[in-house]
Amino acid sequence: MNAKYTPGPWLVNGVSVHTEDNQRIVGPGIGVPNEEAKANACLIATAPDLLEALKALLEVSIEPGMQDIDAWKRDKRHAEALARVAIAKVEGTP
Repeated sequence: MNAKYTPGPWLVNGVSVHTEDNQRIVGPGIGVPNEEAKANACLIATAPDLLEALKALLEVSIEPGMQDIDAWKRDKRHAEALARVAIAKVEGTP
């Protein structure tokens, strides 16, 4: 499936999610408390980062032969870093 979606990065603006050029992706849910709406916006805004991290992790999920081990270790560290950054964005930590 090649889903067509608005390319990232997506940014949180209050309780809404926007693109860098201020195109609105999604707004708060009706009747959702402000703190929960902000947390939802953080999770939604991180979707492109999470997708990138998952793809990178899948690419390094199988260990290579010994001749490629250094490149694999580098790619694995990069994929893990992408995952950590995405998680931090969702959780609102720097």
